[in-house]
Amino acid sequence: MTGQDPKLQSRLMGEYHRDTPYDGRPGQTHAELIHFSCTCGAIFPVNVLKTINVSTDRELAEAAVAGNLNRTQCPYCSRAVQVELPYVLHHPQEERFVLVIPEFRRHEELDFRAKLFVELSEATAAAVPPYVRDFQVVFGTDGLR
Repeated sequence: MTGQDPKLQSRLMGEYHRDTPYDGRPGQTHAELIHFSCTCGAIFPVNVLKTINVSTDRELAEAAVAGNLNRTQCPYCSRAVQVELPYVLHHPQEERFVLVIPEFRRHEELDFRAKLFVELSEATAAAVPPYVRDFQVVFGTDGLR
């Protein structure tokens, strides 16, 4: 590729530039539909957030830090519940990519890390900057404060 315009060559090679925020799916705010089992015996679908991008969804990030993420209500018994699952908090401006694991699931840390690495490796349309590759892990929302 010698002799080509350097900017064109860079685009063709898909090179990562430090001033470009990570925009792969694992870093974008998105949810996943799961089944939730209520104590009343009902099983119902719930949309739970898997990633929150602070740049695009500051209110969701604030809810996460406050411990108010993924709350729902059983459509049968009206019980309010919080679905406690791991999620990613992505703050591109601070170059922070944090896997937040509920405290009571601490023993599954390596499994959650492995799943996130698979998600990152499958998001091939975006370069993975060092701060994403070397993501932090915290247990519970206290680690976010």
